[in-house]
Amino acid sequence: MKCKVDVKAMNFWVSLAMLMAVFAGCGGGGGGSAAPPQGGSFSLTPEPAVLNSTIPADGVATVGTSVQVVPSGDFTGSVTFTIEGVPDGVTAAFSDPSSTTATSLQLTVDAFAVQCSAILTVTGTSPGVPDATTTVDLTLLTADKLPILATVEEELRQYASQGMTPLEQAQSIAAFMQGRNEYVDAGVDEETLSAWGELQNGRLHVVSTGYFPSKEAPGAPAPLLAGIDSDERSSVLSVSKLPQAVTTLGADRAAAGSGNALPGSSYARLLHSFGTNFEGQDPINDAVGWLKDAGWKIRSGAEGDASLELLKTVKGDGFFYINSHGGQARKSSTNTNFFCVSSSTIQNSALDETYKDDWDNYRIVYYTGKNGETILGGLVDDFETWYGITYAFVEKYMSFSSNSIVWINACHSQGGASSTNAFRFACLQKGAGVYFGWTSTLSSAGAYPAIRYFVDRSLGANKYEPEYPAQRPFPWDLVVPDMTAKGLARGANGEVLVPTPQTPGTPPSLLAPSIRLIEVDEYSYDMKLKGYFGSDQGEVSVGGTPVTVKSWDSEEITCELPKDLSGDVLVKVRGLESNPRPLTQWIVPLSYTWDMTGGFIKWTGTGELRYRLDVSGFREKPGDAPTYLRRGTWPVLEGGITVSVSGNVNPCSITGGTVTLPSLPSDKNPTAFIQAPLIVDANTNTGLLGLAFGANPAPWQLVCPGAPPANLMPSFGKLPLLESYFYQTQEEDAEAEVGPLPAVNVTYGADMALNGGIFTDSTAGTMKVEWKNPTQTSPPRPDDAGI
Repeated sequence: MKCKVDVKAMNFWVSLAMLMAVFAGCGGGGGGSAAPPQGGSFSLTPEPAVLNSTIPADGVATVGTSVQVVPSGDFTGSVTFTIEGVPDGVTAAFSDPSSTTATSLQLTVDAFAVQCSAILTVTGTSPGVPDATTTVDLTLLTADKLPILATVEEELRQYASQGMTPLEQAQSIAAFMQGRNEYVDAGVDEETLSAWGELQNGRLHVVSTGYFPSKEAPGAPAPLLAGIDSDERSSVLSVSKLPQAVTTLGADRAAAGSGNALPGSSYARLLHSFGTNFEGQDPINDAVGWLKDAGWKIRSGAEGDASLELLKTVKGDGFFYINSHGGQARKSSTNTNFFCVSSSTIQNSALDETYKDDWDNYRIVYYTGKNGETILGGLVDDFETWYGITYAFVEKYMSFSSNSIVWINACHSQGGASSTNAFRFACLQKGAGVYFGWTSTLSSAGAYPAIRYFVDRSLGANKYEPEYPAQRPFPWDLVVPDMTAKGLARGANGEVLVPTPQTPGTPPSLLAPSIRLIEVDEYSYDMKLKGYFGSDQGEVSVGGTPVTVKSWDSEEITCELPKDLSGDVLVKVRGLESNPRPLTQWIVPLSYTWDMTGGFIKWTGTGELRYRLDVSGFREKPGDAPTYLRRGTWPVLEGGITVSVSGNVNPCSITGGTVTLPSLPSDKNPTAFIQAPLIVDANTNTGLLGLAFGANPAPWQLVCPGAPPANLMPSFGKLPLLESYFYQTQEEDAEAEVGPLPAVNVTYGADMALNGGIFTDSTAGTMKVEWKNPTQTSPPRPDDAGI
């Protein structure tokens, strides 16, 4: 039956939208103007394009899809979405009414809806290009539950009212099912707190009695180790109780050079099967916000949906997370176990026929579990039956991008059971770079802090339990040991979070590029970045200006660095942004006077020296204390000092006049120059400024009658540190071996600003060297530039 549509209401909203568009384009009154036309075009693609919803007896049900904007040509505009054909009893809302990439369409179905089918038309408009439309098929079904499933649910409510433990409930319902004619066999799996049954028609039924998804106040994140008493807290923090594979992760990373990877797609999907008003929604809301900030594009499902139709559209996601029930079904006639994860699609007899092929190939099961609701005044847990998915469903419909992270936040989603192995293997075979799961029944105190912490540390978001200074992103094999040390890899029920990589040699993934250190070579105009970047080449910018990449591998990038650039260095791969890494610059005015005794010869000079150096600290692992280096640098090319000489040398004379001495390094191959290396010790906020003149030949000469000309050169020989050594390069393992050179001590402020200073010596003539009011740009930012 076709759905009845409230045409009057629909026309009102369409007319209102048209009027708003007309007024928005008017030039009078408000002084606005129509947007300029643009080239190209766009189309719309819904994922999924088919939606099914059971009409609730009371309250509301939600189902949703993502509408992707697919640009063509040079289209880059923003698209405004409208919808037509929404039936009575259903309201539609777009998460982003206007977007350049995608919007989520959520449909809310209330108890006044009627069973019917409808074709919803979504229209996208953007100034200067033709509109685009797409359709979504919506089917509304009245509750038509298989009678035996309703009977099992009612039996479970009775057990819950008797105060049975979860294991006792599983054992009792298995015995009940065993005695029913609808089942050929039934039993209990004590490890997963599941009862299983095989129906006469061969379909499988699993009943999970463990996890209860409770409601919570919106925006109230669970604190670390919440709800765990002191004895259990000690147990949680005991790494000796964790699997060896978890406790040794990342231990030899630096020595082994195990590499790293970024997911092959920057699309993320976070699904939650219990609905938006349950505790698992807030962690998803947090993670979605952090992922978006780092450049991830979010697919549909983040609004409390994990329907079968939506799961069938999972293709090529770089980060996939589902929060749901997990349990084990069994087909006793073939002695086969199936680990399964619940969807949010409620069982309906009409849908059973729709999914006949999936039933025939054991891709789905009936999954009965606690739905988070209560009855009898809140004293008794309520139950619902959904469709659950098996490894065969993953093999048929789902795929993930290369180096993707797949996190199954469900009870018993990791372990040694053959059924769990099959589900995990299917995910890995369909592209997952690493599979995360839990070894036992989940607790809220384990599951929800864990995903928040993992996403935060893998992104360098610095939003959840932040460190100071802020942290950069890290690969999963370094994040998990940090979680273990903080008790976040183990929950209150003893469940342990265990990652399984696709192969032992699969490089560990992280969710954003990560810059650990910058090294600048002022001789070659090159900049080297060290960190975690993945093997696929992306983009690099300095102070907002793109620079040319010369070479790229997963842990080191070499770029050109024009002499006029400094500021935040950023790496971007498939739209995913790294931590900003400040390349600090100092501009140092330098004045020099050497008045030899009695004004016999007097040298004066002024100039400017410019330096660029990364002086921020860095961590090798999340949670570590930062490391700060003692490093050196040389001035940027084309710095230097202009020197003049005068004196009372009668009857002799001085030739050469005023000469500009460039700083080394220089691209002009000068015959005369000034050396001015700088050392910065970020541990002590101290350093050295080396100063020396050099020439071959000297630009000045003393010419006396009857004698050959004599070379003249100024000197820094009165400086207090005459045998100081400096660094030839900025490499972190470089030795200070350039020298000896005259030098002065320098100091830096709390933000590593170079302090001004003056040196004066009046013995046997007066020498004065002053570096006055140096200026600094792009200092370290411990609050937001993660290290």
